[in-house]
Amino acid sequence: MKKKVSVENLIFTSRVGTEKKQVPFPAAPSLDFLDVIEEVCRKFGVSMQTVTVATPSGIVLTASDMNKTVSNVVKENGISYEIIDQGDVGGF
Repeated sequence: MKKKVSVENLIFTSRVGTEKKQVPFPAAPSLDFLDVIEEVCRKFGVSMQTVTVATPSGIVLTASDMNKTVSNVVKENGISYEIIDQGDVGGF
């Protein structure tokens, strides 16, 4: 009998002006959330140094949140996250 592998199906959204990109991201619950964010940043083409991660309700994840496992972050904040590129905020 095969052992079922558990996966969290996370959803990441990035907005620039009126353009919205959404990326579904399956991740093992035991992964560090920071490792997931690094890969998501590559998919969106943004730098980790300029990114803030927030829930759809506006709660910004802290450095200590980023060092938790995917499972712990999902328990506390759900599966949906906004990727905010601070390099784009306020730019003209």
